[in-house]
Amino acid sequence: MPVDFDDLTNRILDKMDEMEKKIDNLCSRMTKVEINLDNHFKELDQKKEANEKKFYYIIAIMGVSFTIYEVVKGLL
Repeated sequence: MPVDFDDLTNRILDKMDEMEKKIDNLCSRMTKVEINLDNHFKELDQKKEANEKKFYYIIAIMGVSFTIYEVVKGLL
């Protein structure tokens, strides 16, 4: 039973179309994952920077308060 060349070509092209759809789906899903990870890392960086700012503010406030204490202590 010979296989018609056009039928074989159509089947091959159909399989290739299915694979292309699967590849497109995988690419779109990977893009979404990449965007989510990028957003997550940006949030982590923002939180880290906020914590560092708080730390530096605390150190600055302590330095100013000790300086004021020493100045007042020296004047009295």
